[in-house]
Amino acid sequence: MERTEPFAHEFRDISSAGEQAGLPEINVVEQVMNRITGQKQKQGRRRKSGAAFRSVTALGSAALILLLISVTAYAATEYIQIRNKAGQVKVQYEAPSLTTTNGEPAPYNKFAAQALKFAGEGELVAYLMPGNGTSELQFEFKEKRLKSYTDFVQEMKRTAAPQLPKTALDYKFSYGSVYANKPTTDKDKRSSFYQGMLADLKAQADKPGGGSPLVMKKIPWTKPASVNALYTRGKAYIGLNALLMNGGQMNVVQDADNKTDKVMIGSTVVIFNKVTKGKIGYAYLNWYDEKQDAYYTLTSYGDHTLTRAEFLQLATTIIE
Repeated sequence: MERTEPFAHEFRDISSAGEQAGLPEINVVEQVMNRITGQKQKQGRRRKSGAAFRSVTALGSAALILLLISVTAYAATEYIQIRNKAGQVKVQYEAPSLTTTNGEPAPYNKFAAQALKFAGEGELVAYLMPGNGTSELQFEFKEKRLKSYTDFVQEMKRTAAPQLPKTALDYKFSYGSVYANKPTTDKDKRSSFYQGMLADLKAQADKPGGGSPLVMKKIPWTKPASVNALYTRGKAYIGLNALLMNGGQMNVVQDADNKTDKVMIGSTVVIFNKVTKGKIGYAYLNWYDEKQDAYYTLTSYGDHTLTRAEFLQLATTIIE
């Protein structure tokens, strides 16, 4: 089934980061990530994605939201597809459905907020709401920004996440984050680990004198949902995100204002996206890495933005 998660609340899974003094107020990263939706195999319900690329603006909202953007101007046959070597479609550009919400954030959930407050940086929390009639676990993850590249490498290795570089052109590493995968697929729910967590929280809720509307537990994790890094040069920023697809398909909703161009870097199809909305314009790159089964997004913003040539130069160094 389709999985729609904003790299926030990248997805609903991420909490708001503190104000980042000195960073630009217009965050291209969030606008870009808002166009992406993932389709997770055998998942039975639509949900916002928590794969992760945090906001770095001074506006206070740091959850990355995978947005659905509308367009009706193109025939379906004109939309870009990226296939793997077996011929399977892995990335599909498409028109939005009539129910497109333009990336509106999910309604405030006080229980999710409590679980997020309970979590430490880099921790995944499972929680159960006994009073709402559901027996399914919910999950929240709190981002941990690793400002040491050595620490970031250790976390990428611990979780077997794609390895992001230390520099991007002449931009220096600022911080990196690895986001936990939330065990919410049907297969996950049948696992002994999931069933054990569920039993523990139900037992906690059923204790004499209980009756709490929320029970929570911090759980270990090693499987990543996504990994991202921010690079800086003065007040110019480059963002790099790799979203793990786990065998699924990535659906990219193309706005009429988003013009795309396919470029080959070796055997990799790279999509150059140019978005123009009135006086505001920005560009970004996407590509699919078949070996990693990961969907990459490369953004640029701040007081200098990359040219098309610079985007492709950087993508070449990352891909090759």
